[in-house]
Amino acid sequence: MTITIPWKTAAAQSGRRAADKLFQLDGRPSDARVKSILTSICTGLAELMLEHGEEDAAMDVAAAAMADAFLERIVILETARIVG
Repeated sequence: MTITIPWKTAAAQSGRRAADKLFQLDGRPSDARVKSILTSICTGLAELMLEHGEEDAAMDVAAAAMADAFLERIVILETARIVG
């Protein structure tokens, strides 16, 4: 029997929302690998935040910030690949 932990489900949803927002802003179709990575990162981030007593709203803000940083890194890597 699998037990679903509410905060873990919410964190995974935050990761998926952040990935969707990231791709919507960038104008590219969603990439399942990126969505999976962001979901994992947001779940881990939520776990750490929960240990330190953070609220759900703070987790959403952190997930969005993580998505922005991740997108910026992807753009830098893709630009370097194209130029190089």
